[in-house]
Amino acid sequence: MTNEKEAIYYCGIDVGTDNVRCVIGRAPEKAGELPHILGFGVAKTFGMRRGNVVDPVSVAQSMDSALAEAEKTAGVSVDGATFSINGQNVMTHDSKGASSIENSEHISGRDVQNALDAASIVQLPANQRMLELIPVGFSVDGEEPTQDPVGMSGNRLEVEAVVISAAEAHLRTLEKAISTANINCNGLQPEVRAGAEAVLTREQRERGVIYIDIGAQTTSLAVFEETELRRLAVVPMGSAHITNDLAIGLRVEVDLAEKIKTEFAAVGNGVDLGEVFSLEWDDEIQSFKVRDVDMIVRARLEEIFEKLAKALKKLGQHSRLPGGIILGGGGCAIEGIEEVAKDILKLPCKRAEISTYETSTGDILGSEWSAAVGLMLFDDREFNRVSNHGSGILDHIFDRTKKILFKGKKY
Repeated sequence: MTNEKEAIYYCGIDVGTDNVRCVIGRAPEKAGELPHILGFGVAKTFGMRRGNVVDPVSVAQSMDSALAEAEKTAGVSVDGATFSINGQNVMTHDSKGASSIENSEHISGRDVQNALDAASIVQLPANQRMLELIPVGFSVDGEEPTQDPVGMSGNRLEVEAVVISAAEAHLRTLEKAISTANINCNGLQPEVRAGAEAVLTREQRERGVIYIDIGAQTTSLAVFEETELRRLAVVPMGSAHITNDLAIGLRVEVDLAEKIKTEFAAVGNGVDLGEVFSLEWDDEIQSFKVRDVDMIVRARLEEIFEKLAKALKKLGQHSRLPGGIILGGGGCAIEGIEEVAKDILKLPCKRAEISTYETSTGDILGSEWSAAVGLMLFDDREFNRVSNHGSGILDHIFDRTKKILFKGKKY
């Protein structure tokens, strides 16, 4: 048994436009295993717009509430966490670096770091700050790329890398909210990358895959090739827009529109457009045509995926990924959404494969918790260190039996 006095805890806080979600985990007892989820908490978000913090004090209160709930269910306290960052100002950039090898007979970790330091000197767009440098591959004396050059011999080491950056102004308001909540910031990760960390398998990353996270007011995508993150893109449209469309189109209040979306919305070839469904609302039975709901939901989904298609084309990644598309996030629950995505993006598509995992409290988390769980994994400093370096240790991290921590139940 783990000694609670010596236990190490990890925390991920997903700062979403609609909700702040917090997950607390404990370091595993055996090396190579994933952290054990001890507790989770959720709080309504106030002060966010399209993934950006506009009211740091209100966001801080939401963070504090979600963390307090997670600490209560976990029975432990944490002083720091890894947080999500979102919005259209989160970008990726290619970079290269090179260094001379100090001992031509043996490439050392210091040589690798020197090459990475060189790659970190990159010209970013105005008012952007670097968040992270991700090595994609190393080359010794111009030979074939490798993920782990340590121990090889040569004279010159080159590295290709991807830089993640975000707008300085957005980072400052997020950091202000975190500081106001009096929580130590152990790191920042794009929300879509965190969700992918919890959902994608190594095999999917190796083949080349697009992970799409459908949030409330934004939809994000992350492109992976040869296990590594290559591109990010965010469009300012999400599942809340579908809710608003239903409210307007069906002439109902927003809360009822949300219920219709989550319980009855379906698109695709298997939908019987001639059906009518009924539900009770405010002590009245209301009836709606499936055809009307299908038309409204499909129109907005098509618009979202068309914007993503344009983003992929701009990134030069369209139709080049054998692994296809994996849909995740709270907005992917609409039945038949895969068909719409496949028709527009012209790639095979499926929702993230989810299997049951019970937390220590006996609860089951829904897929909308994927980013928070991924952030908790990144908060595991050892996991974060290995997964962010192109070394052979990556095989150990991703080839181990990876429990997926979600099922469709929502909270």
